[in-house]
Order: sequence, then C-alpha cells, then structure tokens
Amino acid sequence: NVVNGALAWLRDRDPSKPYFLYVHLVDPHAPYAAPGRYRDIYSGPGRSSRIDPPSTASLLRSFLVGLFRPRRADLRRLKDLYDAEVTYIDDHVGRLVRALDRDGPEGGTLVFLTADHGEEFLEHGHLGHGQSLHDEIVRVPLIVGRTGVPRSGRSRSIRDVSLVDVLPTVCQQLGLDC
Repeated sequence: NVVNGALAWLRDRDPSKPYFLYVHLVDPHAPYAAPGRYRDIYSGPGRSSRIDPPSTASLLRSFLVGLFRPRRADLRRLKDLYDAEVTYIDDHVGRLVRALDRDGPEGGTLVFLTADHGEEFLEHGHLGHGQSLHDEIVRVPLIVGRTGVPRSGRSRSIRDVSLVDVLPTVCQQLGLDC
C-alpha cells in the first residue's frame, strides 16, 4: 500500500518541479508474515516447524522472558520467514525504482535505501533486535544510486558509513553547498 501510494503521488505530481519523496516501509519487522508466495520461496523438505507467521512477534517477546526456546527447525523457520519479508520488500522497492527510472526527470532521481536495524537469530544468544549492538543489528546497508544512469556509469564502494553521511552525500550529488 505504501509503495502504491508513492507511485500514485509520482504519477500525479507536477513533473516540472523538483521533488523529495520519503517512503518508509516497516517490513521486515515481526510479525514475519509476508504473503504466501514469498514464504513459499523459503519452504521445502526438512523445513517444518510449529511456527506460523502471525505468531512470530509474540514468540520473539516470549523468548525475551524465557518462555520460548527455539529448536533448530524453529530457528530455521524464523530465518525463512524473515527472508520472505526481505524478498517481499525488495520486490516493492524494485517497483518503485523502476517507476523512478522510467518516469523520473532527465538526469535521474537520487535514491537512498537504508534500514533501521538488522535481526539476530541466536548468533550471540539473542533473538530479534533491541537487546544488543552486535553487527547483525547495527550493520545495515546504505545504498545510494541515481536512476537513469547506465550500469557502466555506476561504482561500488564498501566502507563503513553512517546516517550522518546522508545529508553531505545528497548535497554533493546535487552540487549544493552543505
């Protein structure tokens, strides 16, 4: 629904004016309940568990107070459901970027993609997020790109950055003094 709203706004905006569009997607967060076709991608033999998607939020809370200890199959299921959520959101972000690429202004649209946190799946004894500052929680992507730029004009840099780097990067990309 959020991406559909953003696409409608893009379609209806005045194309002669510059714009800023902020799209906040809250998935993947518990409950890990992506549509069935996304869950199906991560299901298969040997992946049975008592965990159903709507229960994942309460299970994560139960883990915090010691009422739920996941078996190996449960942990695999939680990871699969989380991966289904990531895939679901990836598809919708793709829809939005394709629309920006197709209908955006000449010179492209500057796009930033990031996340608020990651999730732990017992790598350090925790499940979910909010209990630690391990890499699984704090190392999230910050992807910066411009639509309409041929793939050969793109570069890739893997280095530590912070959200405080977003504003200076926007200013640099737009030729503005920060």
